[in-house]
Amino acid sequence: MIGTVCANRKFMPRDLQTKKRGNVDFRSSPTGMLCLQWCDKIPVTMLSMVQSSVIDTSQCGVVCTKPKEVTDYNIGMKGLDLSDQLVQSYLTVQKSIRWYKKVLFYLLDMAVINAFCVHKAHGGRLMQLDLRLELVHGMMQEYTRERVTGVKGVQP
Repeated sequence: MIGTVCANRKFMPRDLQTKKRGNVDFRSSPTGMLCLQWCDKIPVTMLSMVQSSVIDTSQCGVVCTKPKEVTDYNIGMKGLDLSDQLVQSYLTVQKSIRWYKKVLFYLLDMAVINAFCVHKAHGGRLMQLDLRLELVHGMMQEYTRERVTGVKGVQP
C-alpha cells in the first residue's frame, strides 16, 4: 500500500527535510511503515508499506530521479486521477444540498464518466458535454413517453 499524506498529521515525523528538487528523505518505523518526503516542485510526503528506498531514473525529455514508491503510486493512480479530472469538468454536486444527495449526485457523475469511457473505448467521437446532453435528452424522451402513454417502455 502506498499513498500520499499531509506532513503535519499526527504521528508523522517532523524532521523530514527536503528543500531542493530531487532530494529524498525517509524514516521507517519498527512496524514496517516507511515515510518518505521527495521534493519535485513542492515536497511530496508519502507513506508506504514497502520497505525500500530505491531511486528510479527515467527519461522524459530530461533525466528524472524519483523514489520507486512515487513511480508505483503514479502508475496505480492514473485511472483514478483521470476520472477525477473528468468529473471536475461538469460537477453536479452543489454546496447547499444534504450529504445523501451529494453521494447520489457523485454516483451519477461516476456513472456518466464510466459511460463516457466506454463510449471512447468503442470508438465514439462525442465529447463529454455532448454525451451528457444526449443522456439527458434520452431520459427526457423516456419520461415524456411514459407521461403520454401511461405505460413504461411503450412507444406512442
